[in-house]
Amino acid sequence: MKSRMFKMSESFLPSSDVLEHLVLKWGTPPDTKTKCRTDQYMRMMKILYGRYENYEQWLKEPGMKKQMEMNLGNFVQEYIGNLKNHVNYKTGHETSLDGENVKEDGTKIIYEMKIDEKTTNDASLKKSIERLEGVAKTYKVQPLLIQFFRRSKISEKNKFKDILISGEDYLNKHVSPSIGGIDGLISHIERHFYLKSASAV
Repeated sequence: MKSRMFKMSESFLPSSDVLEHLVLKWGTPPDTKTKCRTDQYMRMMKILYGRYENYEQWLKEPGMKKQMEMNLGNFVQEYIGNLKNHVNYKTGHETSLDGENVKEDGTKIIYEMKIDEKTTNDASLKKSIERLEGVAKTYKVQPLLIQFFRRSKISEKNKFKDILISGEDYLNKHVSPSIGGIDGLISHIERHFYLKSASAV
């Protein structure tokens, strides 16, 4: 009786070939590389915190890491706000946005800065877009939501594709391709600190 019931239940289960395929497909060794942050992100984090002997330990402590990430976001916002033709808005600015860029041709861009796409959930993304669109309509300017270390390309099907932009594209299209994108920007900062520390020796 038991063997008959087992045969009946087996008819509902995947075949041994399918089972073997699934085990091999999903039983791969775990990826030890972190997927949530880019090398560029970690280089920038090291610029801010690498001089502290506890840096590596802080990255392992969720509370400390969160504070470091928030400070990195503020650093990126202020750094971009100090580029040529840019203004970094202070806390409490009437637009509640992060800054503006008046391009050489007179085009005015207002923007909000996010560290990457992972720090923008659906609710905050929608709220940011609505705020940007409202300010853009009032002041007749171009709105952008810059997800600075964004890894994925913005799909043509994305309903916000005209407003969303990665830091790489923002630097190349709206600042200057001569900077060399995010890598060029980071290299400039690294060179500055390398020369400064070398001259102090």
